[in-house]
Amino acid sequence: MITLNRRFWISTVIVLVVFLIGGVMYKFILEPIVFQAKLKSVTESSQRALFEYEQIEKTRPSITLEPPPLVKEAKAELSSISLDKILKDDTLTTKELVQLARKYSLVGDYDSAVKILKKALKQQPDSAEIYERLGSYYKDMADYEQSVAAYQRAIQLDPKNKLAYYDLYDIYYFKLRDRTRAKKLLKKLLEIDNNDKFALMQMQFLQE
Repeated sequence: MITLNRRFWISTVIVLVVFLIGGVMYKFILEPIVFQAKLKSVTESSQRALFEYEQIEKTRPSITLEPPPLVKEAKAELSSISLDKILKDDTLTTKELVQLARKYSLVGDYDSAVKILKKALKQQPDSAEIYERLGSYYKDMADYEQSVAAYQRAIQLDPKNKLAYYDLYDIYYFKLRDRTRAKKLLKKLLEIDNNDKFALMQMQFLQE
């Protein structure tokens, strides 16, 4: 009887320890990653869908896939428009240029998207939103130097632009492996919002 009770309590303690370790790992390691993934699903869901679609097309040619709806719409619209015409058309508004740039990004043509945003910047040189989008497209092109510069400009124009901070952190920490700059960025983000969940979790992760 004593042996059985001892085994029961030992098993109970082991289960509790496993749950505790699992909870700690989720809070400080997995949850920040999940949070970041959710954030990106909001800001870059179409680009990710396109990327996954293209990767499966390349690696599994036997699989027939239907392009995401937004991608199909963008391809259909851009098939009747030339980039050269867009860049020469001075009647296009900034909003229209930004929308066209987004459509090019949806089909994976980030170079054209960047060119169109640069044209939009001539109309609104102090637009934080355009610089933020520019940073995103440069990031997708793996041009991290230009991406960092664009995000920094977006933050300079709009110091409370959290999305720019999030993406800039992603570049510093995951792409450039620069923990020092990543940590400084989180501190600035916490100065804006000391309850920012993403910044708090990532800061805790960096301090371990």
